[in-house]
Amino acid sequence: MRILIIEDEKKMRDKLLSCVETYNSQWEIVGQFEAISDALSFLKNNPNIDLILSDIELADGNIMQAIGQFPLKIPIIFITAYNQYLQEAFQANSIHYITKPFNYEQIENALKKFEQLKQDSKAFQIKDIGKLLSKIQNQTHYFKSRFLSQQGRRLVVLEAKNISFFEAEQGVVFAYCKEKRMLLKEKSLQQLEELLNPYNFFRINRHQIVHKNYIQGIEPF
Repeated sequence: MRILIIEDEKKMRDKLLSCVETYNSQWEIVGQFEAISDALSFLKNNPNIDLILSDIELADGNIMQAIGQFPLKIPIIFITAYNQYLQEAFQANSIHYITKPFNYEQIENALKKFEQLKQDSKAFQIKDIGKLLSKIQNQTHYFKSRFLSQQGRRLVVLEAKNISFFEAEQGVVFAYCKEKRMLLKEKSLQQLEELLNPYNFFRINRHQIVHKNYIQGIEPF
């Protein structure tokens, strides 16, 4: 497989490269680009690309607009910090849509889906991709709004909007809600990351996921 990466953050490019190499070390990364203009120029002269991994908002613009002017028939996996472009991805040959921060399992699932589609049909058909994306859309927009906490024999329902942060400690996960620490049924912060809306929550370190509405200030140490 010949893979192209379009991402203007070096840390993210390196992480994507590592994920692809971990998934299949035989796949070839034929190019890594920070700018849309450079990537499109490369594609004009090198059309035999099997898959593109791309951010959406890049340093020199929005790749969705560029694709509109330079239609691509190459399947694309979008990895972005925004989820409002999901509908537009339907028009851009996208086979999967991942929101940052991402982990290896998410990239692995997307690459498996790509291989399955490749196996099912030697040529990607837009109508088939559209059906697939309709399923992805339903999954992508689902974020958990309530969590269960074990309090003795009782299960207490916690609203996500009232949780200031989550914390992992010695193999268990707690939610801090109205200054109370509540034990959750979820077993890891990685599991929580996939359930929480990234517009409201982000992982600030290895042990904590924070609700942005409860941040008053940040001081680095």
